[in-house]
Formats: sequence, structure tokens, C-alpha cells
Amino acid sequence: MDDFQLTNPVPVGGRESRDHYPTPRWATLALLRHSGRWFPPGGAMFLDPACGEGSILQTIMDEVPYASTRGIELDEGRVKDAEARRLEVVQGDGLDIEWGSPDWIIGNPPYSLALEFAFKAAEWAKEEPHRTAALLLRLSFLEPASGRAVLFQRHRPDVFILPRRPLFDGRGTDNITSAWFCWPGTGYLDWLPP
Repeated sequence: MDDFQLTNPVPVGGRESRDHYPTPRWATLALLRHSGRWFPPGGAMFLDPACGEGSILQTIMDEVPYASTRGIELDEGRVKDAEARRLEVVQGDGLDIEWGSPDWIIGNPPYSLALEFAFKAAEWAKEEPHRTAALLLRLSFLEPASGRAVLFQRHRPDVFILPRRPLFDGRGTDNITSAWFCWPGTGYLDWLPP
């Protein structure tokens, strides 16, 4: 199956609690297939700091040879859902918990906290040369509003635009173009293949 199926679709007109919108499998695969050459031989360690019930982590476990994964999730019910999928997830706030030293930070953070997660991811990625951080955000995140201008002055990302709009809510495609923002970067912008 190409898209992650929501267990509880959002009612029309409503927003999911804490901006929880599971990432479609194909959107994660688009980045993984593009980025596979960056994975260390012998396996990579991935951390999703706002993992929900683990859609990104599950895709990585299914597709990346020798990968290991961990997740952080604030919502207790989503932690239990991730654990039922046999994923290693701790309950807590991904902005407060230390991320440690995985090879990759990868995630689709709550958009209401996207700037905070982006700052933390960019700072984390610059600490050691082997690190990569990738966050799935709206392409409009590039607009230099509020603190984003400061973020982009300090930490220029590479941006990989998804080939189609993702399905996040169980009703149809989102009306927002999304992209993977990756640190460290050089300001490179490209479209991922379909």
C-alpha cells in the first residue's frame, strides 16, 4: 500500500489534536530514495522527534537496510499505537528531550511548532559532520516571516519539493505543497522525482 492509512480520520472542518497528520508512505520514500547514498554503510540510526504513531519510522524500517529507529511522541495514545507496531518510542516533548547522536533526524513536526523544531534540527545537524536533519514542512515555510528569516540566515536548508501534494487528513490531497527541508544545506532547491 502506497499511503499510510489513518486510523481516525479528521472530521471535515476540524483540526487534529496537536497538528497530528501522519505522513504518507510515498512522501517518506521519495526522500529516502533520493537520500539513500547518504546512509552510512552497515546501517543508519534515525530519530523522529514528533513521531505520532510512527508512520515515518515504519517506512524506514521497511525500506532502509540495517536501519534502526527511535521516536519521541507527546501523546500517550499515539505512543501506544507506535509500540503496537513494535517501534521504539518514548513519551515526551521532542523539543525538550535531548536527541542524542543518531545519523538522521527525520520527521513531520506539528506545523504550529515547525519553527522551533527547525531551529533545533538545524542546530543539531551542524554539531557533527555526519548528521542530517530532514523535516517535512509546507513549501510556504520558505517565506521569511517572523523567526524564519533568522533561521535561514543562520542555517540554510536544502529543500526537496514533493512531486504531488500529500494526503494528510483521510479526505483527499492537502491543498498545500510540501517539501523536505534538510540541514546542513546550501540553499539548494529541487523537485523529487514522481
